[in-house]
Amino acid sequence: MSQSPEKSGVEIPAIKSLVKLGYAYLPGHTVEVEHRHLAPVLDNILRPKTTNPEPMAGQRPGQYRRSPD
Repeated sequence: MSQSPEKSGVEIPAIKSLVKLGYAYLPGHTVEVEHRHLAPVLDNILRPKTTNPEPMAGQRPGQYRRSPD
């Protein structure tokens, strides 16, 4: 069975290049898939964003606070 042009022209050369850079090639049938039912939570990013979710809350449109000098 002949390989598709994408496999022989793109995929195999890309795999060979990555192997030269030190990556290990794992054939698809040897990889075990981990099923995740939850998205990863990046606590170091999420926590600062949720401590003050609406910094402009309580202000009227067009009203801006001046920073203290």
